[in-house]
Amino acid sequence: GIDDLFTEIRGIHKTLAEVIHSQALGTTPNITKEEMDKLSAMTSKTLTEVLAPYITDTKLVGVLTQLAGFAGTEPKKVSAVFFLAMWASYYLGGFHYFTGGSEALAESLASVIKDKGGVIRTGSQVTKITVENNLAKQVRTADGACYNAGYVISNANAPDTIENLVGADQFPADYVTKVKAMTPGLSAFVIYLGVDKDYRTEMNGVHEMIVSDEYDMAYSFKAITVEYVAYGDGID
Repeated sequence: GIDDLFTEIRGIHKTLAEVIHSQALGTTPNITKEEMDKLSAMTSKTLTEVLAPYITDTKLVGVLTQLAGFAGTEPKKVSAVFFLAMWASYYLGGFHYFTGGSEALAESLASVIKDKGGVIRTGSQVTKITVENNLAKQVRTADGACYNAGYVISNANAPDTIENLVGADQFPADYVTKVKAMTPGLSAFVIYLGVDKDYRTEMNGVHEMIVSDEYDMAYSFKAITVEYVAYGDGID
């Protein structure tokens, strides 16, 4: 089923790319009704549901779904469209980095802000976003400073932004209820480890490796979310 699966993924990737491109231009997507119906049907499916008709080998499923960690949840829960869009971009388009790494992008954005007369304040904890007439108007920081603004963009998570920075009373009640019912996604924990050996030859040109104890991604996610409890030498 591998060839058929890849054909399906390429088709979905092509359709999705055309839809996104047309939305950006404000035009009608150049796709058939059949292609649109297939994409629409997939939006309600999980990755596991999409793979099932093509791949039955559990080890192969484990290999194909390794990037579920990047999507934040296990294959039986993650959106098929979300995962496959990411997966296809890697495997069909390839991996790419900005020259200078992601820091170069941050520095470029910062330079534009400064060139336009903006000021960047790091290490400044925002404690309040003031709303007037349904519009965010001001940002307050922990040191007592206030900044007026025509637009406010919060990069904090939605629950904190709603309840702690803005105030739940400023949002529609059904929206607040919906956000409160959601489960927080996985956070990223990174360790930068210095070693006294050059491993580049042993990595054989590979810049990233994912190591799993099991082929079943559900096992890994349960271990991450502490749903498994260790007893002695085993995992229950």
